Amino acid sequence: MPQEQVVITGGRGFLGSAIVDAFLEAHPEHHYTILDIQQPSLEQAARIEEKDVGHVQVDIRELGAVKDAVHRIAPTVIVHSAGVVPVGSKRYSKSEAIKKEVFDINVDGTRNVLAAAREVGTVKAFVYTSSSTVVGDDLDTDYCNVDESIQIGKAQLFYGQSKAAAERLVLSPATPHDFLACVLRPSVIFGPGDPNLLPPIAALMPPSRRPDDRRPSLSTSFPFQLPLTAVALGPCTNLYDFTYVTNAADAHVLAVRNLLECANDSGMSSPSPLSAAGRALFITNDAPLPFRDFCRAAWAELGHVPPVEIRVPAVAARIMGFCADAVSALTGVEFALSAGAVKEALGTKYASGQAAREVLGYTPRVNMREGIRRAVDVQPRFRPPIIQTNSS
Repeated sequence: MPQEQVVITGGRGFLGSAIVDAFLEAHPEHHYTILDIQQPSLEQAARIEEKDVGHVQVDIRELGAVKDAVHRIAPTVIVHSAGVVPVGSKRYSKSEAIKKEVFDINVDGTRNVLAAAREVGTVKAFVYTSSSTVVGDDLDTDYCNVDESIQIGKAQLFYGQSKAAAERLVLSPATPHDFLACVLRPSVIFGPGDPNLLPPIAALMPPSRRPDDRRPSLSTSFPFQLPLTAVALGPCTNLYDFTYVTNAADAHVLAVRNLLECANDSGMSSPSPLSAAGRALFITNDAPLPFRDFCRAAWAELGHVPPVEIRVPAVAARIMGFCADAVSALTGVEFALSAGAVKEALGTKYASGQAAREVLGYTPRVNMREGIRRAVDVQPRFRPPIIQTNSS
């Protein structure tokens, strides 16, 4: 494959940095430039310099700055992974301020990157990182093994709404361009450095005790002091999709390779059935499992097993979420528990990976068990603080 000029937006982020690594591994012959709002850390800067990766500090909300950067680089490939993910209670928030921030970055930012790509005239392939939440953020509906024929536009949460709007910009015939484009929809991404999924799961664990403290733990002696990990909502059989971060990154490399091969072979003519051009593809680990099982596996890797399991019936959980929303509306204070959080905890959301296998040749290299082990093994910050006690 000839040398390409590859721009990766958001290349300093959790997924973006994994995408950079995946490209460097698969195609060291290309030249890479990261566009990110943040400057690299000293460690990242040294690594970037070692790998001869360029870095331009750009806020994708600023059209002029994005165009200037893209014109200087003249890329042949753009992987647009920059975006913002609302975390914690913000995910279910109805705040107009949060909605504006999410749409400014995820929608208007995508519009700006597309405009720069069209204007520069050198781009042959454009891959946009969307999310399975374009479907999954419809909290009132279960989605079982859905494929790409599913209609989007029903998301109730700002993140899924913003990703669906950005998808339409990338793939709509009303957005004319001279390059081939596709969209990838990874499911919930986890891995080393994960900022969204694993930290709140680990935070439910009780503080650990010193290894030499042999006294019974209070958390197993008194029901009212049971750890939060003991509480489970509903039957805990609803399946979820997860994607290990390097698997998601691999999918981006395969998508770019597919688009470049189609562009070079067909000269921008009508894409073949095995072309990713004009398509949105779900990316998963092809191993859906109950969210509770994912939590149990993560806790076990961190040395914690809930002493008991207290099942909160689904009806009771929904009432609790409704009450939390009512109190939030009256006080202006948002809680971790909400009607949206409960709906998501009780819902079933997983997609078929068949199209990604057939079109991209994608298969997850890291399975769920190994992915969870890697994700928690290198992150001591997940481990709860040790309680210092007197052993006498």
